[in-house]
Amino acid sequence: MNRLGQELNRRGISVCVPPTFPYYFSSLANICRLQRSAEAFAEWLDDLGASRGFDEVNVVGHSNGALIALLSAGRLGRVRIRRVVSMAAPFGGFPAARPLGLLIPCCRDIAADSDTLQRAIEAQDLVALCLVADHDSLLPPVVQFLPGSDRAVMEGFQHMDFIVGTPEQIRKTAEQIVRCLGNGG
Repeated sequence: MNRLGQELNRRGISVCVPPTFPYYFSSLANICRLQRSAEAFAEWLDDLGASRGFDEVNVVGHSNGALIALLSAGRLGRVRIRRVVSMAAPFGGFPAARPLGLLIPCCRDIAADSDTLQRAIEAQDLVALCLVADHDSLLPPVVQFLPGSDRAVMEGFQHMDFIVGTPEQIRKTAEQIVRCLGNGG
C-alpha cells in the first residue's frame, strides 16, 4: 500500500498503513483466519488512535483487507470505523475457496456461504465504495461489490493493480478514493 498511500497523502488524505499482522509477508497473509486478523487490526487501530488522538477512521482495504475492516468494525473499542472503501474484495466469495481451504486457512472464511464472510457483509452499511477490477483473473468482477452499494469499475485492472499497478493505475485508484472520502478523509 506504500505507493497508494503516498499518492493519497499527496492528495490531502492522512494515511497510516497497518503492519503486516499477524503474519509476515503478504504472500503468506492467508495463513491466518480473517477473524484473527480483524482482532489484530482493531487492536492496532485502538493503539494508533490513542497515540494520535483520534476516535474515528475511514479504512481503504484491498481484497481481504476490506473484509477484515468490516469484521473489526462491529466490536467495541476506542476507534470507530466510519466508512470503508473496498478494492477487489471477495464479497461474493472466492471461487476456489473450498479446495484451497484445506491448505490456506483464510479461504475457509471466503467461501460464498461461510459464516465469517456473512458477518463481514452484515456491516455493508459502512461500505462507501467498491472498486472493481474488471480484468481480475483471481476474482470475477461480479463478486467484488455488494448489491446496492456504490461501485466504480476500474477498466483494465487486475487484482493487485490498485496497490502495485502502474503509476496511472495508482493515480486512478487514488482519484476514486478521494472522490468518495474527500480531502482529509
